[in-house]
Amino acid sequence: MSTALPKAGGKKAKEGQEALHAARVALRGLLSALQGGLGDLQADLAAACDADDAVLLPRSEEGATESSLAALKDTSELEGLRAKARETLLDSHRKHLRELREAVAARLALVKSKGGFKP
Repeated sequence: MSTALPKAGGKKAKEGQEALHAARVALRGLLSALQGGLGDLQADLAAACDADDAVLLPRSEEGATESSLAALKDTSELEGLRAKARETLLDSHRKHLRELREAVAARLALVKSKGGFKP
């Protein structure tokens, strides 16, 4: 593959300029699509970060039936542990969503800064 630029004038120069223009137009379209996708993802992450706990982690009633084991008759301690586990899980999930939102915002800023060239 040659790294030399074509000389001014001639058929090869014109073909090279047309190919360069087509590549720039395609790249601009790609950056535009990427910017749109990242914008949508950022909006979805923002909505998830602001969502209610019940949306992020719905309460499940499975396994809440009465146990036949004597050791599990008193579930007051178990309910406290379940509530603590739920709270820890929600905190971790929200932290992860915030970090994802920040990462997407950084990528989106990068794409926006590179997307301003003319084809």
